Order: sequence, then C-alpha cells, then structure tokens
Amino acid sequence: MNRTLVEFCCSLLLFTLFVSRLGLADDDSEQEAPVEYRYEIASSPDANLVYEDTYYFEIVSPESLSYTYKLRQAKNFGGSFDRQYKKIRLVIAEPVEACRKIENPLGGAVALVLRGGCSFITKSNHAESAGALAVIIADNDVDNDDHMVDMVDDETGRAVGIPSMFLMGKDGVMIRRHLMMKGLTDAIINIPVNLTGQTLGSAKLPPWTLW
Repeated sequence: MNRTLVEFCCSLLLFTLFVSRLGLADDDSEQEAPVEYRYEIASSPDANLVYEDTYYFEIVSPESLSYTYKLRQAKNFGGSFDRQYKKIRLVIAEPVEACRKIENPLGGAVALVLRGGCSFITKSNHAESAGALAVIIADNDVDNDDHMVDMVDDETGRAVGIPSMFLMGKDGVMIRRHLMMKGLTDAIINIPVNLTGQTLGSAKLPPWTLW
C-alpha cells in the first residue's frame, strides 16, 4: 500500500514539473515581437480582416465574377464615398486607358480604366467628365495579385471630384476578360462594401488573387 502511494506521489511530481516547463515555454514565445500587417488580410480562416486605408467592392453580376475585390484610394487627390452605391454599373472605358476623352457614356456608373499612357489625374478627369460616379484604375501589370500602388497627384493643378481607386492588375484583367468573353461591357456592383468584423473565411475572395 505504502509503495503504491510513493509511486503515485513521484508520478504526480514529475507531471507537475513537466507542466510547469510547458508554461515557461509558452511565456517565452509570448515575448516575441508582434507581427504588424499593413494593407494585408489575416491568413487564418477564423481571424478578422486587417486593413488600413483600403476599400472593397463586390460584383453582383455576372456570376462568374461574383467576388469581393480590394481597392486602394488615391493618396492625395479625388473625392471620397459619402454613401454606398448598390447594383450600379461598372463600365469598361473606351478607350480603356482613358488618356483622351472617353467615348462611351458613364453617367451614374463607375468607370474601369487601365493604368498607363498618362497620369492618374488625367484618367480620373476624363472619367469624371464622362459622368462617372467614381473611377477604378487597374494596374497594367496583369500578374500583379498582391501589390497596391499609391496613386499620387501629377502636380498640374487639376482637381478631381470623384473617388479614384487603384485595383490590382490580376483582378483588372480577369474582370475585363470575363466581360469580353460574355460580350458584356459592364458588370453590376456594390461599392463600397463594409467588411468590418468579417473573417477571411466569410469573405468571398477571387480565386486568382492572394490578399
């Protein structure tokens, strides 16, 4: 009886020492410097979205493009969204680079234009003159699926009154490609979309883009 009791006490002591060492290891790991995320999204399915100065929009139609997309607002020009626009048109500008007067009507729509050929201010001015409520400028690097560009004023003194947003090149080319395949010139979108408190698992992300 006494031998059994001694063995039990020894086992309990060893177990206590083992658990205390685990606790010390956990304490050490918690002292590491925290990782900071800027313009990124948390990688864990149950983690909250992490973003700074970032906007989102979602495509409602066509269904093949029905995902949530990330945008970055122009750094030092353009207006801001004062409301959410639901089920409005996202229209591909003609010409797509919008370096001259846009030929197709954009009244009550968001213009989708392509980076390159002229300044962001010029593109935004032409979209605004065509009646656009906002302009989304897609990167001309079609492989860009993870890098946001800061769009800055060209210092020509021209003002832009509408929101001007940057879209990654991979998203831009996929949107244009899907619309052209279907013989469409526009998509139906909601913009901006509030993702506050949502998780990566609950957001419907484009399968070709890594946030």
